[in-house]
Amino acid sequence: MTRSVRTLVPRGVLLASAFIAVVVFGTLSQNQVGAVADAPDHVSMIQLISTPERYQGKLVRLVAYLHLEFEGNGLYLHREDYVNGLTKNGIWIDIAGTAARSDEKLQDHYVIAEGSFDGSSRGHFDMYAGTLKNVRRLQPWR
Repeated sequence: MTRSVRTLVPRGVLLASAFIAVVVFGTLSQNQVGAVADAPDHVSMIQLISTPERYQGKLVRLVAYLHLEFEGNGLYLHREDYVNGLTKNGIWIDIAGTAARSDEKLQDHYVIAEGSFDGSSRGHFDMYAGTLKNVRRLQPWR
């Protein structure tokens, strides 16, 4: 003696449950898509320098050596690149609107930086390989 689901649960309750399931799962999947869209590409300085067109306008995250000075805000592949003036081994970092300049934990240290990459903007006198704009994260690496 088996009974169907239809006889055990009224039809209105089944429809309401189905509607709620569609709304809840539809909302979850939209939030997950939004979260993925906001997630930065984790890249190396070498990737940015060698294939800037691949990351043009994209949100990226990288670890690099940071040096800040008047007309010389740069993220470098290595500390030695900064010391030896190898600006093409680095990218300009636009820190306007951040408190980074006064943070001693950042100056002349390796950092995790997140922002939008622009390969067509090359910093002061076009000396760099690109620019990190709209910086939303800048923290000591270790």
